[in-house]
Amino acid sequence: MTVTWSEMEAAFALERLAPYLDHAAGNRDKALALYLWNIALCESLYPLLNFSEVTLRNRFHQVLSQHFQRQDWYDDTWLDPRDAAKVTEARQKIVRHRMAPTPGRMVAELTFGFWTSLLDVRYERSRTLWPVLAPQIFAHAPRKLRTRKDQSPYAARLRTLRNRVFHHEPVWYWPNLPALVRESETWLLWLQPDVARLHGALYRFHSLHAAGPEAMPLVKAV
Repeated sequence: MTVTWSEMEAAFALERLAPYLDHAAGNRDKALALYLWNIALCESLYPLLNFSEVTLRNRFHQVLSQHFQRQDWYDDTWLDPRDAAKVTEARQKIVRHRMAPTPGRMVAELTFGFWTSLLDVRYERSRTLWPVLAPQIFAHAPRKLRTRKDQSPYAARLRTLRNRVFHHEPVWYWPNLPALVRESETWLLWLQPDVARLHGALYRFHSLHAAGPEAMPLVKAV
């Protein structure tokens, strides 16, 4: 396959291509292979990110609904003002689409940042959520790791990876990327083992990463 480099610059912007070009020592063909490899890696991470985010938010919703004895637990006064503002924003967005802000829609609309913020130390200092809910939300984690303090870093690192992937940013150069992905796969197992097994059916990140950019389709930039 042959492409025109000037058209690649126009489509992707030179600033976006520059890190790839620098790593390839100015070799445009290798730079494009790196770019394609990054896209392929991000694509292969989508199932893990999808399963983790959806499973986490529904796990929280189930446990919090039972704990507070109400489906709209997010409307209670215990939420930090910053997180309450995210709830208001989610409700307004749903209403703008002329739909009722039902609990199901609210859970789906709230951002991943909202869900991971529930693991913040603020909710342990107030003893609103932690440590009482940790054994329920992380029931499948090793017993000694069923604490907010142990689980929060996993969520934070997954959120960083998720944001990079979903905002089309490079992840290929991260030296710890395979280890981070394995860690996130373990975290999904702790959230819901059956979902982790389902993720195994789509498992291909590690072989793709090991193959490197050389496994990408050959593209000549002219």
